[in-house]
Amino acid sequence: MSKVEGWPEQPFQLISSTSCHIHAPALPKAHHAVRVAQLMALTHNTIFRAFNAIYHQARAIDPSNNRDVTDFVTFATFAVAFLDNHHQCEELIFFPMLEAQSKSPGLMATNVCQHRAFDASLRALRQCLKDVRTATAPFNASELRARIDELAMPLERHLRDEIPSLLEVGQRVGDQTMRVCYKALHDEAEGTTDPFKIGPLVLGCQDRQFLLDGQHIQFPELPFALVPYLVDHIVSRRYAGAWRFCPSTFHGGHDD
Repeated sequence: MSKVEGWPEQPFQLISSTSCHIHAPALPKAHHAVRVAQLMALTHNTIFRAFNAIYHQARAIDPSNNRDVTDFVTFATFAVAFLDNHHQCEELIFFPMLEAQSKSPGLMATNVCQHRAFDASLRALRQCLKDVRTATAPFNASELRARIDELAMPLERHLRDEIPSLLEVGQRVGDQTMRVCYKALHDEAEGTTDPFKIGPLVLGCQDRQFLLDGQHIQFPELPFALVPYLVDHIVSRRYAGAWRFCPSTFHGGHDD
């Protein structure tokens, strides 16, 4: 099975449009809020692809194969950590900055409330993975998938709803302000994650054929073109076994 095009978008469907013309029709296309909405949608699609990969491969894992279990649970643990860090950085840095710059206290409160709506199910998923890592419980694909099923609806609702909320914020703040706020989020996330864990995860959950708003958008934004090659041949080695469960190659292609 080819990694990207062979897998159904279940339980999470990818975001293919930011619908800027609906949510913020007066917002100039050149306003950085449009770019931020697209980057956020692509970040959320990264999360969706990772969790879909976990969900669809879980049943193929033999509980008696210690190597497969360890590598698979490692991949799943890194995916959960990426999601955790993403929301922590939003609540610590991004949302407060947007509220302060727009002079609108509570502007992002709905987003934060949506985070709280899946705290319990995310905690249960985290514990499920921890129990396997610490040999407290054997690997159980049905239980893991059930934890993801519980998480799916509130998580997908939030990750979709956040996109129009950012476009609406763009109507309250200037282009440069949006640039500064998003850069602060990006820098915080980059500074608080392990590149050996998150770098390969993010690159391994892309699809270079994917269209957002009808266009191919480079994601993640890379400082230079050789990054995927460095990740492929150097960075990925530390947790090499985990990356065989990525839904794509580190170059966003199919593993044919």
